[in-house]
Amino acid sequence: MVRAKQSALASDSFLQEMEAILKKYRPSHRQILFSDDFSDGNYTHNPTWTVLRGRFSIDGYGALFSTSGSFDDTLLMQQGGVVPEQSSERKQAGQLLALMQSLSGEGKKQPTKKNIKRATIHTPVATPNHFDLSLTFRSGQDRGVGEVGLFVDNPQKSGYRLLLSAEPTANQSISLVRYENGHSRVLRGIGGVYLGDGLTHRVRWRRLESGLMSVWIDGIEMVRIRDSALWDGFSGLVIVNDQGEFAFDQIVLKTAE
Repeated sequence: MVRAKQSALASDSFLQEMEAILKKYRPSHRQILFSDDFSDGNYTHNPTWTVLRGRFSIDGYGALFSTSGSFDDTLLMQQGGVVPEQSSERKQAGQLLALMQSLSGEGKKQPTKKNIKRATIHTPVATPNHFDLSLTFRSGQDRGVGEVGLFVDNPQKSGYRLLLSAEPTANQSISLVRYENGHSRVLRGIGGVYLGDGLTHRVRWRRLESGLMSVWIDGIEMVRIRDSALWDGFSGLVIVNDQGEFAFDQIVLKTAE
């Protein structure tokens, strides 16, 4: 089947029939590759997530949360994303120093702020080319796109991404995208699905060995597409907040049947 698929010697309908037969008769050997429900209240260890850009935290519901905004440069590229609380004495000393500098004309240069439009976090997970990823997704804002994906070597260069838009009028509410060397291509997208309603949605994304990918939202299949461009497996999971406010939770990654 793999040789027939790679050389285009068999039709898609024939491959789908063969997949159904194999699924019916071969034993299941699904392996859990990764799981995180953030019940320990952090993302810095067990397992370890690394922030590439922006800010992440664990919200009151125990989910991985991110909102776009303006942050100091010192917050970029940090692992953990949590700013320690300053003591009241240290805050008062800082305020006094700022007052003295303003009176003397010094210290006019303010810390550089950047408008962080895309917050990115990732974790290493060795994954074969067939996988079954499930998670919950929530957004209470009518803006932005939440992304979850599997990457090859570099979390920002190559791999597959599932894009979930919170905008009610988005042309593509749900879409599957392939990244190669930093260039993206939309494989399939659909509109008319509102995900910015503040409710928790169950997301499932499966890729078979044949390259057939399917996406379900709350148990309903939304997207189905076959893509054979990436075959060598993946290095890890990446989550992106693109100009929105999103929470991700109950992430489980398995090998597909």
